[in-house]
Amino acid sequence: TPPSLARLFLKGVPERRRGESEGGSVENGGERERERASGGCRGVWDELVLLYTPRRLIQWSMFWVIMYGVNQMIGNYYQNQIYAVNPNTKFGYLEAVMEAFAGLGAIASVASSGLGAQYTWLVIFLGSAATGVCYIASTKVDILELIATLNVIPMAIFGYMLALAASQIAEDALTPRYAVAFSMNTFLSLGIATIVSQVAAAQDATTNGYYVIAAAQCFFLALAILAAALCLPPTNLQSPRLLDDLPQSDAQSGARPVGRRSSLSGPYPEASHEHKGEGGGEGAEGEIGGGEG
Repeated sequence: TPPSLARLFLKGVPERRRGESEGGSVENGGERERERASGGCRGVWDELVLLYTPRRLIQWSMFWVIMYGVNQMIGNYYQNQIYAVNPNTKFGYLEAVMEAFAGLGAIASVASSGLGAQYTWLVIFLGSAATGVCYIASTKVDILELIATLNVIPMAIFGYMLALAASQIAEDALTPRYAVAFSMNTFLSLGIATIVSQVAAAQDATTNGYYVIAAAQCFFLALAILAAALCLPPTNLQSPRLLDDLPQSDAQSGARPVGRRSSLSGPYPEASHEHKGEGGGEGAEGEIGGGEG
């Protein structure tokens, strides 16, 4: 079990490179490797950089950082929107329906948990755009049932997308500390939501004003995820840095690392790979060189 980020920061435990014995010699030949400290600020930073390396994880984090706070902000104001139409509304029943649809959305995400990474941006684009349309439409009508429906639909979409985001972040993360992404994304999202709410309150925004602001954030996410899909390069999971900590058997076969690997205990070391000619010769650091030179 890898140490937490807090322990990684507070305890710079020396970590030997693979292939180095306790006495400090390299079992597979080559020069003696220096021990490197895996803790402190550098260790935590390297771990976070590694965590946010996969393309799909970045895309879902963009969704999380925007939409989690939007959902929280609307949760504070949807009752005001309903109350303005009918003060005698059974708010408890309405909230139960909203939570039920959020749960159904989360359950529905199981059916698409194997959705290919190439479709992630499309799911986020359509979900955020549909949510923004519902928020805008809810400010244009005064029929209680329609307003309630336009608030329930975004809850179902959010439940579906948040559950899918959590599962695919855990699947794609290249470090066992994938849960850190959940906390960091939530922290950033609530921070943004607090700032947006404070600015809106200072401008004496109405309930419908908050809905317009939430819709604007949804449309911003839709545009941002579209731009990210066009600009972000695919994650290179065959890079030397990622292959460096593969088990020896996987490195020899050139296996592609997929998802989280429980054997990781810290940030990846930056290794120099010196392969011998063509084929799979051993490098100067006891690493395995795969493929043709």
